[in-house]
Order: sequence, then C-alpha cells, then structure tokens
Amino acid sequence: MADPLSTASAIVGLVALVDQVFRRTFRYVRDVKSADRSIRDLANLLQAMCGTLHVLRERLHVIDTTPITDDACTRPQILEECWELLKDIDEKLSKYERSDRVNGAQSVQQALRKLRWPFDASSTKELLDQLARFNDVLTTALTADTMLAVQDVFQAAGQLREDIHRLERSLSMKMNRLMMFELNGEQREALGYFKRNSDPWVRHNIAAKLRQTGTGKWFLDSDDYAAWLEELNCHLWLSGIPGAGKTVLASAIIDKARRMVASSGGTSALAYFYCDYKDTQTLEASNILSSLVAQLSGYNEESMAILLEQYQTFHKPGRQTTLEEAPSLVDLLQHMSTTFEEVYLIVDGLDECGHNTLEVLTELNKLGVVEESNISTLFLSRHELDIEHALLPRYRHVSIAARNTDLKMFVYAQMDRRTLEGRLIIDVKIVKDKIIDKLVHNADGMFRWVACQNDYLCELTTDNERERALDDLPPDLYSTYERILDRVNKRPASVRRLVQRTVKWLILAESPLSIAALREALAIELGQARAVNGSKPSEQSILRHCSSLIRKSADEEHIEPAHFTVKEFLRSIPASNEAHRAYRIDDVADRLFLGRVCLTYLNFDNFGLIESLGNSSERLHVMSLREHAVLFWSHYAQGQFDDASWLGLACTQLSAGKSVNFLAWLLDYVHVHLGHDDGEDMYTLKERLAKGVGPLHCAAFLQIPPLIAWLIEQGQDVNAVSAFGTPLHCAIRGLGTVQSPDVDEASSGFPITEQTADAIGCLVQHSADASLSCQLVWWGRSVSTLELLFMTPEIDPRPLCMCIRSLTMARARLDSAAANMADFDNRYGPATAILKCFDVSHVQESYRATFIDLLAVNEGKAAPKMYDNLDLMIQTGSRGPQRQKLHAQLRYAARHDQVSILEKILAAEGVNVDDASEADGLSALHLAARG
Repeated sequence: MADPLSTASAIVGLVALVDQVFRRTFRYVRDVKSADRSIRDLANLLQAMCGTLHVLRERLHVIDTTPITDDACTRPQILEECWELLKDIDEKLSKYERSDRVNGAQSVQQALRKLRWPFDASSTKELLDQLARFNDVLTTALTADTMLAVQDVFQAAGQLREDIHRLERSLSMKMNRLMMFELNGEQREALGYFKRNSDPWVRHNIAAKLRQTGTGKWFLDSDDYAAWLEELNCHLWLSGIPGAGKTVLASAIIDKARRMVASSGGTSALAYFYCDYKDTQTLEASNILSSLVAQLSGYNEESMAILLEQYQTFHKPGRQTTLEEAPSLVDLLQHMSTTFEEVYLIVDGLDECGHNTLEVLTELNKLGVVEESNISTLFLSRHELDIEHALLPRYRHVSIAARNTDLKMFVYAQMDRRTLEGRLIIDVKIVKDKIIDKLVHNADGMFRWVACQNDYLCELTTDNERERALDDLPPDLYSTYERILDRVNKRPASVRRLVQRTVKWLILAESPLSIAALREALAIELGQARAVNGSKPSEQSILRHCSSLIRKSADEEHIEPAHFTVKEFLRSIPASNEAHRAYRIDDVADRLFLGRVCLTYLNFDNFGLIESLGNSSERLHVMSLREHAVLFWSHYAQGQFDDASWLGLACTQLSAGKSVNFLAWLLDYVHVHLGHDDGEDMYTLKERLAKGVGPLHCAAFLQIPPLIAWLIEQGQDVNAVSAFGTPLHCAIRGLGTVQSPDVDEASSGFPITEQTADAIGCLVQHSADASLSCQLVWWGRSVSTLELLFMTPEIDPRPLCMCIRSLTMARARLDSAAANMADFDNRYGPATAILKCFDVSHVQESYRATFIDLLAVNEGKAAPKMYDNLDLMIQTGSRGPQRQKLHAQLRYAARHDQVSILEKILAAEGVNVDDASEADGLSALHLAARG
C-alpha cells in the first residue's frame, strides 16, 4: 500500500498540472469559436477534473494519514499514468502557445490555432476516453472516508500498473524459486556467501519513497538514457552537486530499466547497488562487486552454474574465506554476463566511498573494457576530480541539476505534506505563490536546500514573517546548516545539549540505535549513578529541535542524518569556531564520550536490583540501550584505552568482585553473541560459562591492555582456567571467544591484529603460561596455544609474528597439529618471516625435522635463525637438548651444501654424520647425497 502522504502529494501535483492544462485548452476554445466539439468536451472534462481534484485534495486534509508502508509502491500507479498523460498534453499545448506569440492579427491567430491544435480527431477522442476513466476513478475516491479506502480505489484502478507488475512478478517468482527452492545446499551457501547480507532493494525502496511524482522525466526521456538502454557496452556517468537528488533519480532509473529487463524474456539482466555512508560495508569494492554478482546469478541457471563453479575453486571446506581471496570478482561478473544478451549495472553514491573511492573506481572501471562486451554501466556521484579522472573520456558525462519543473513539483509536495502534518498553515494564497517562486528560483538545482528552507518556514508563525524571510534565504547548504545551529544556540541549554548529543550518536554510533535506545542514551549524564524516570526526551522533541539535520528512517524504527551533507558539514566545523564547535564531530573525543555513556549506563545501581540474572531476553527487551552498550562500550575507545575517564569506568564495570552488574553484562554478552532464546538449557549453558570466567578473561577477549594490567594488579590469576580457556587463550581469539556452537571449529577464529599482539604481550609480561592447552568448549577437544593462534581466518604477518614471539617467550611450542592448522605452504605463501620467528628450541622434537625442511623450502639456501648461537652451543657441549639442536642444524647444512657450517658441527664432540633422524630415518649423509 502506498504511503498516504505520497498519495496526497501526488494529488497536489495533479491539481497544479490539470489547472494549467485546462487554462491552455480553455484559451484555445475561447479564441477559436469553431473549435471541434471534441476539443470543447475535453475542456469541460478538464474543468470537471479540476473540481474533483480540488475537493479530493481538501478531503485528504481531514481523513486519516497514518503511513502504511508494507509494499514497495510509493504512490498509486494510476496517478503516475494520469500525470504522464497530462504532462504530454501540456508540453504539446505549450509549443502551440509559444508559436502563437510571434503572430500578429487576430484573424490570422484564429486561423493558425485551428491548424495548430496538436492532436488529430482520433487522438483527441482517445484523450477524452482516457481522462474520463481517470476522472471516474477520482470521483470514486471522493466517496472514501479513510485514506486506506482512497488508496484501495487507486490500486484497483491501476490496470496498466498491474500489467507491468505481472511481468515483474513473473521474473521475480522465477528468481525466488531458483534461489530459495530449487538450489541445493552448496548453491545456497555460494549465493549467501556472495550476497553477504547486502540487500540493495532496501535502499532502493527508501530512495523510491522519496521520489516525487513526475520528477526525473527530463533524464528518463532523454536521448542519453535511451542510448544507454539500447546500445551494448554503453557507459554513463551522472554527476551533480550535493542535494541535487542523485539517489532519488537513481531509483527512477533503476525502476525503468527493471521494467525493460522484465519484458526481455530473460535475455537481459540488471544489477544495482547503493553506496551509503551510513553503512561502511557498502563502501568496499569487494562488497559492491559481490552484490552485483549475486544479483546476476538469480536471472538464469547458467549464470548460477558459473557462480558455483568459481565458488568451488577458491572456497576451502572447513575454513572461512574472504572475498579478497577469491578470484577477481570483475572477471567472474564478466564471465556471468556472457549468458545474457545485455547486462545493465547501476551504482549510486561513488563519492560516499571516501578513502575507498579510488579502489572502487579502479575495479568498476574494468567492466566493459573489451569492445565486444555486452555490459553497460551507469554511475552516479558528485562531480569530484578523482572520479572525473578515472571515468572520462570513456564514460559519457551528464550533469545533474534539478529542473525547475521538478523543483516546482517538489516544493508543492513539500508544502502540502507539511500542511497535512499541521506544521505549515498559510492563509494568504499570494504568499504561498511567492514562497514557491522564491524557493524554485534560489534552489540552484538542490532539492535538499528546498527541504531545509521549508522546515525553517514552518517555524515561523505568520505569513508576514514568512514573506520577509524570503528576502534573506541562505545561498547554499552549509550556510543553511549554520543558520540552523544559530537558531539552536538561541534556545535553552537543555535543547542545545540535546542537539549536540543527538548528532554525535547518529553519526558515530557503531550500529544504528532504535528510537527508544536513542531516547535512553540522550537521558544519560556522565557521573549519573542510576536511571531517572522522566528524563528521556520524546521522539517528537528530538525531531523538532534537530529539524533539517535529522529525519526518521523509512522503517520508522530509527532516526538518521537527513543527508550525507549534514555529516560532512558537522565534521568540517573548525575547532576555532566558537559559535558552532560544540556541534562539531570529533571522532576521537566524541567516540570516547559515547563509550563513557555506555559504561555509565551499564554501571547504574538500578541494574544491581535485578532479581533474575539469567533472563537476558527480558533485560535486553526492557532496557532499549542495553544491547548496544553491552556490545560496544569497548569499541568506542579503540586506540584510546589509556584515557583515564573511560578506563576508570571500565575498571568499575569489570571489577574483581564479580558484581551483579558484571555478571549481568557477561551473561547478556554471551546471550547476544550466541543468539539463543532464554530457556532452561540456555540458562544452564550460560551459568556454566559464567563459572570460572572472570573479569580478566573478559578484558583479555576485549583485548584492552591497561584493563588487563589493572586487574592483574588487583590479584586476578593470570593463568586462571575457564570455559573459555586461560586469559591468554581469550586474548588470542578476541571476540571469537564467545562464538556460536554452530560455527565450524576451523572458522571460529578472529583476525589477529596489533591490538591482539598488545593484549598477548601484556599478559606474557605478567607471567602468562602459553604451554597450557585450551579446551574448546563447543567441540570437546584441547588445542595448543599456537594451534589456537593459527585458527585466524585472515593473515597479517606483522602482528602474527609479534604474537608468536611473545608466546614462545611464554613456553609455547610448535607441533604438527599447530603447523597443520597454520598450513604454511598454502595460507602464507612465502612463510619465511613467520617461520623465522621460531628458534629450533620452540619446536617440539617430533616435528623438528619437518620444520627444518619447511624452513629450507621457504628460505632457499640462506642460513636460518638457528645458526645464530651455533658457536656457543658447540662450546657448551653436545649432549642432551644441545645435541638435538646441533643434529637439526647438521641436517639443514647437509641438505643445502653449507660446507663451513658442516665442518663446524662435525668438529663438535658426539656429533656423527651417520646419525639418523627418528622422524624420517635419514642421516645428514643421506641428505647431502640427495642434494
């Protein structure tokens, strides 16, 4: 069902358009006395439609306008069709009127007008029939007494829309059957891997809801767009200033392309993507391309087969694979495109990718480079130099700026929407006309600027004030935002604080807060000891005081920045700007503030009064902010763990006394990560996990060195064993410590980072023992510390080497199980740097021969680190462990013709060239003979 406000705004647009068409038709009939009867009938019908629409418009002011958004449709298709028909009539009549102005005598005008009526008799009759049907629908809508009933009338009348949608549904059903019912388990796994929880349809639906009826037709009807749809291997770049409506236009472009693809009989395919600054996952080249690949695979079984084949070649069973490890996604996409005659790819918001923009452009620019390619691409972004240099001259460039006709429709809709909401009441019609003219004239192609000025005009109380304000409108978006902050600064301190904190939460929150959670967060003051009833601001007050800076999300569950430019503006405020610096976004300081708010909240005394510790579901449901605070209080201090104010609160949260607050946090953390409902089995499981899991284990898996050190100083046992292992094991696995039992064991690790290395180093400095094994609670077996380390799914040699050096100092030893998990030959490529972190004394005896051979393969004939202490070892004797080390070095030197080393070792007492290895039965002499 369409959003009623979109329905109302569509009616407003039709009122203005029908009025205009009627006036032009009436002038023709008035001046041409002998006008055909069909033309007079048309004028009468248009007059009747004007009356119907005016009455319907007024009626919509008083009936229910509660938004209903359970369908992708944003406005009734029947009104879209009516708009397009009237627009076509208007354009042709306007050409006739323009030509009339150049003529002189009245008699000549009349003669020419009769000849110039732009429709023949049959076309005029067809127009009469079509408009009569539309008027019947509008008249029927007048009988409805609820918005739902009005929408039902329009929906039932949309026969053309239904025809189009029947084709779309046919293709959609085919895709859904293929994806959801006909795929086997491996195909579903492959598709799910590439989709990566990315759903561009959600963002498309949001953009489509913002689209005003009739706007964007200047491009949809343009030669550039027609050529893009008709020609193979055609490439367009649409650029525009901030606020010009690029994303909304993208949604219209996608809709039209999708209708064409749906009618192609399966020979064409469309894939699209929206880059959104609010979701960093959408700003990475691999995620953009993988989403496009996943969409193409849904059109036919041949493309799905290619996807599956490629997935099988790089995906290793039992191990989590990253997109970066996959073969080129561009190559895969181009291979899949060969199963179609035409492929259309649309990507919006390239400029929102920030520091990833160059990488994204580099990858996307590889598409369709071959002359015979059937891929056509269309990108939308701001006009930025790096994008221009990457795309031109290969891409045809079209500059986007909102046309006056589009702006006028947008202004009408904006004003009418605010009137329906009771926010804008204009008594004098001439003032309304002046507002419309001024906003359209000054907008400079920016829909966003118009919306902000409309919000400002709503704040004024009289028509005279609004009329005076038109003479002093800000020239651009940044000036507009500055004026908004100036107005906020004139309000009470509580309002200023509300606005300052709201924008910080919306821009910097690790995950979007629900409206209820945001209200709870805004009620918290640092230093507050308990929750206070009546301190939460209302949703309406947040939206009112932050007007033009924020908006309610399409799902009605969240509040978000109103536009990308809001975030940019708040980040750009200079620290020296005394008037506005309190609103400035400072990533480091403001993230620390959010972390302190989360900890203040978790430390509330009220939480210590909870009777049922085990009931996480109830606790997380009742306390809206709790899940966010439980998960992210440490994230906000990344890189700033030494901050005294934050650390003090963290020490309170993880105090050694195992307070109720600490236990509740731990149980909730486990509950959220495991994703289970509360029940007897889950309660028993969480209870078992909580036993033995202390604050130090938690500080370790959160990888916070200052907190680790403080807890050890408070007497926590650095080697305490728990269901998660020792604190050292927790530090290695990081957030993977709390992992669902459904996750495969070999895929359960988290990336090893420098933060991991710092946490491990801190524990080792405080006497952590790496020789202790770790019991994996879900899989019922023990692993060594190094085997646990090598479970990491992503390899960054530098922090990994830092971890190895710390762990070997703490008695960790490399064995065959750990080496197998490491898979040096395949996972690490040239693994020399990692292997050289180990002295032979760090390798279990049973694995030393294999280790030396592996080191030799990776290092060539360069002497390994184990030669560093050779002279000292020879001097101190060759019995016991020293003899084993010398024997390992002898084997290596023999295999790689290290003659000088061989002479040194063989001169040592007790070393024999014929001594055979227990592992493979070969002596140094055998190895030298093999060469």
